[in-house]
Amino acid sequence: MIPADPTRPPRPTGRARFTTRQLSKRQALKWTVFFVLAPGIFASLMDEIGVFQALPRIADGFGSTIPQVQWVVLAYVLTIGALMVPMGRLSDIVGRRRVYMAGLAVFALGGLLSGFAPSLNALVLFKVIQGAGGAMIQATAMALVAGAFPARERGRAIGLFMLVAGAGGALGPIAGGAAVTYLGWRWMFFMSVPVVVASLALAAVALPRHKRKVHAVREPFDWAGALLATLTLVVFLLVMSNGSQWGWTAARSLGGFAVAGVAAVALVAWQLRARWPLIPPELFRRSVFTRGVVLTLLIIVGNTPAFFLMPFLLQGVMHRSPLAAGLVMSCSAVAATATGMTAGYLSDRHDWRIFVVAGTAVIMVVLIGVSFVGETTPIWILVVLMFGLGLGVGLWYTPTTSAALGSVPKSRYGVGSSVAHLARYTASLSAITLATTAVAVTMSSLGFEPTLDLTDSAQSSGLGGAFISGMSVAVRIGAGITFAAMLIALLPLGLRHSLRRPR
Repeated sequence: MIPADPTRPPRPTGRARFTTRQLSKRQALKWTVFFVLAPGIFASLMDEIGVFQALPRIADGFGSTIPQVQWVVLAYVLTIGALMVPMGRLSDIVGRRRVYMAGLAVFALGGLLSGFAPSLNALVLFKVIQGAGGAMIQATAMALVAGAFPARERGRAIGLFMLVAGAGGALGPIAGGAAVTYLGWRWMFFMSVPVVVASLALAAVALPRHKRKVHAVREPFDWAGALLATLTLVVFLLVMSNGSQWGWTAARSLGGFAVAGVAAVALVAWQLRARWPLIPPELFRRSVFTRGVVLTLLIIVGNTPAFFLMPFLLQGVMHRSPLAAGLVMSCSAVAATATGMTAGYLSDRHDWRIFVVAGTAVIMVVLIGVSFVGETTPIWILVVLMFGLGLGVGLWYTPTTSAALGSVPKSRYGVGSSVAHLARYTASLSAITLATTAVAVTMSSLGFEPTLDLTDSAQSSGLGGAFISGMSVAVRIGAGITFAAMLIALLPLGLRHSLRRPR
């Protein structure tokens, strides 16, 4: 009989062997879920970002003005903002797999119809359809990824999600620009359809089904809450996106804010008394989740003005080509993607607030640097600044999202991730309004027409200098808001929960 090798670990038997097999199966399952979801996430983000490259050609094709054609983007964003939380809650009730696959189908249909749109009004309508699909995808994708990975690897999972989303955001302008330049603007909408259809087929075959417990109570959908939430968000985002044109003290703006305010109060009152609320109040009783949402709002409001205004500076004032401007902006996406993966991995082992403080510090330094740029600033300095801004974003976003999701039960991952996404959309649109208003007020005070439509005579007329002054004001306000976010990250409230190891 051959003696056993004392240096070799014993072969697992019985319960131990079953556990090993189960662990191996779980490891394979999490990567299956990730690779099944990746194409759909990538295509939806690439389409969302790349459509900006098609707007001028769409305006020419339909004989429309730029303010009119911007409704192609606005309709999509408003639809996603309005449906994000209802779709997230619905996914918690009927299953995230179902909602995700339905979202892929609706998104592909909207993209196909958009490519064949006979008029601008039809295109806007079809983008509403595509936005509904986008809301279903974004409301469930992160929750599916986070749920497939064990709690101790949640930061890693969110980092991988950010990798795919960052790749879509970075390649979107390049792919969109190439499609519009060589094939026509309609192909901007066609190009994502095959990827989404392939992702749908892959999800139908490989995405695992999760059986509901036999004795589980099936929660009804909160239609009243969904209606109030939709009304609140649509009216608020509509006023925020048009307030600078209407005038903030105009009847439409004040009336819109009043309607949104009343609807918001009614929504909160209903959620507190509803048996099965759309947004469970228990989520906001968790200090880490609430802090994560507040940090997301503040930090995105703080850094978005720099992202929004930098292309105008590069193309309108410094007269760089759209390709050069796109390459400078892509540095941020590359840095955020790489840093987000690392920060997510490390946040599984260390206090997530460390990364938030480091990220906000980097963002503040970069925003202060951006506030001092001028018409003759070398392009390499702008590259460094945008890379640094992406670095700061990558440091805070993944750990914050991971901590927020980790503080809620898995059964609430859908609505939890939807609230986080909604905070991002609301903050982005509000920040653009803030940046536009700051630039307009500053330029008016210097005696120039408050416009971002800079011409070739900008430098000689002084219009470029006035725009830079307004941009400086906007990014300094952003730096102050980012500093407030840093202070909130350092608050001791809920520290015990912040430092708790994942279960």
